[in-house]
Amino acid sequence: MKTKKFPISITYANFKAKSDEFLIPFIEKGKKGFRGLKSGQTVEYGLIAYIGKEINEKDVFAKLVDSGQRINDVDATLKMISRYIENVQMFKIGNIISIKYSDDGLDFQLIIEANSPPKSKGKLP
Repeated sequence: MKTKKFPISITYANFKAKSDEFLIPFIEKGKKGFRGLKSGQTVEYGLIAYIGKEINEKDVFAKLVDSGQRINDVDATLKMISRYIENVQMFKIGNIISIKYSDDGLDFQLIIEANSPPKSKGKLP
């Protein structure tokens, strides 16, 4: 499956939102939140963003490998990323999401925390 939207990390400071990196789920047990694709740091919320080009699980996996993060099980990681991309399709660009893991840590559910703001239909004077 390919997608043109993907969750990014968000930081709020001085009423400005800043995106730092793309997010993926953890595959290890006992983790909470998303994992930063470059840094591996834990992030609680993600913002669904338009990324401008189609990507698939192999593209995301390649970025994960390039980041130098440890990958214990290649097949399980590819399956997780594929399932993640499928789940991301349920959300609209601008939605803020969080992630909840199953008790065994092998499955996850994406949860919408806030809808994207409504688009203004009025025109400027």
